[in-house]
Amino acid sequence: MSDSELIFPGKKSLLQIGIIIGVLLFTGCSTSERIIFDDNETSYYRSSTGSDVIREQLKNSLKSIKRVQNEVVYQTYYFDELNPPRWTELRGVDFETVADHSKMENHSTAGSALTMSNRGGRIALLTAAHIVSFPDTIWTFADESEPDVEKRVNAVSVQESVNHFVYSDDRIIIFDVVVTDPDRDLAVLIRDMGGDRARTSLETLAIPPGNANQMDWTDMVYAVGYPKGIQMVTRGMLSKASFNPRRRLILDASFNPGFSGGALFAVRSDGSGLEWVGLVIMASAEREQYVGPEEIADGEYQFGRIYEGPLYVQSSFRLNYGITFAIDINEIGNFFRDYEEELRQEDIRVPKIQ
Repeated sequence: MSDSELIFPGKKSLLQIGIIIGVLLFTGCSTSERIIFDDNETSYYRSSTGSDVIREQLKNSLKSIKRVQNEVVYQTYYFDELNPPRWTELRGVDFETVADHSKMENHSTAGSALTMSNRGGRIALLTAAHIVSFPDTIWTFADESEPDVEKRVNAVSVQESVNHFVYSDDRIIIFDVVVTDPDRDLAVLIRDMGGDRARTSLETLAIPPGNANQMDWTDMVYAVGYPKGIQMVTRGMLSKASFNPRRRLILDASFNPGFSGGALFAVRSDGSGLEWVGLVIMASAEREQYVGPEEIADGEYQFGRIYEGPLYVQSSFRLNYGITFAIDINEIGNFFRDYEEELRQEDIRVPKIQ
C-alpha cells in the first residue's frame, strides 16, 4: 500500500466510532455541568451573599437598624421687602413687633440609626449628625455679599419645636439628642422607656465591631438602612479615601436620601460572617443651578399650557450615585472615647471598639 492511499472504514466501524464519541461527549458535558449542593444548606433559594450565615446576620441586623424621621417647626418673620432692616438693628428686638408678617413652617429630614445600647429600657442610637441637627435661628439676607453690619434681612426663622421619631416594629418612639459631633457627622439619640425593655423591639446590634486598619481595596461590604424610608440592604465594593482621614471608606453602592446613619458591614475572609465596620454618612453631590417658574400654591402646573409668569434662578443638589462615603469603625471608637463622660452621665454603655 502506498503512502498516498486512504483507508475508509466500513459502515459498522463508523457506527462504533460514533457511539464511542457520543458517549465520551455526553459523559464529559454532564460532568462539567454538575451542580453540587451543600447538604448543610437550609435556604430554599440561593442567596446572593453565597452564605446562609451572612444572610441570617443581615436579617437579624434589621432588629437594630431603624428609620428616623425628624420634624422641626420654625416661626418665620418676614420684613418689608422695599426697606428691610439691617442685621444689627434686629439684635435684641422682638421680631413680632417689627415684622411685616409671619407664618409657621415645617421642615423634615429622614435617615437611619443603629441601636448601640438597651439597658433596662434606656436606649441609645447612633446616627448621622446632619439628619438630627437643626439651627436655632436661620437668617435670610437680601445681599450676602455685603459686610455683616450692613446686611439687610429679608426674613428670620426661629425654631419653635423639634422632634426625632424612631420607627420601631410596634410603635413610633420619640428620642432626644444628647451628643453631636459635626466634624465627624455623628450623633447619639437616647430614650428612657421606664425600665420596661420588653416594650420595644429595638435590639442591640449583635454583629461584632471590626478593625478598619485591616480593610483594603475591593473588600466586599453590605450597607443596611432606610433610603426613601424603605428598609433595604445593598452590596458594594470598598475603596479607601486618603483626602479625608475621618471618612476613609468609599462604596460603589447606591445611595438615596434616608440612607445616612445606616450600618456598614464587611465580610470576613475566613468564612465566619460579618463584622460591623462603619456608618454610612452621605453620597457625593453637586449643586446645579437652573431657571424655573415661580412656586405656586398647589405645586403643579397644567400640562401643555404656555407659562407666561416670571422666571427665577433656582438650585438643587444632584447625587452622584455610586460614590457613597462612610465613617469607619475606628473613628466611631474615637467618637465614643471623646464623649465617654457625656455618655456615662446618661447611663449609656457602648460597644468596646479597639
